[in-house]
Amino acid sequence: MDIRRLAATLPAWEVQCLLDVADEYSLYGAERKLLLAIRKHENGAVGLELGVGAHNPDHPARRFSDAFGSLQCQGRWAAGTIRKRYRRGDLPGFAQVYCWEDWQAWLRSVSQLINM
Repeated sequence: MDIRRLAATLPAWEVQCLLDVADEYSLYGAERKLLLAIRKHENGAVGLELGVGAHNPDHPARRFSDAFGSLQCQGRWAAGTIRKRYRRGDLPGFAQVYCWEDWQAWLRSVSQLINM
């Protein structure tokens, strides 16, 4: 699975940060591409780059208030969710966990990014 096309759509420093996080969480192949696709799809501002806790002021990630606003922290939460909840080939199931509010639209968008 080639992630170069997707990686080329993001700033190089963000790709490197997220790939370092992927290494830390032992994410490979489709899981690495999913992490980058989440970043591209969510396109959050600084501190919400991967959408972690965007609509939940009580999100557990916020207990790390000093680090919460970093791409690395956002990446780690997303990577942890991928490692724990993503089963190869079950992107719809993962979408329902990651973006339960509008998982079908999230799934369409992230699927397109993964398949680019």
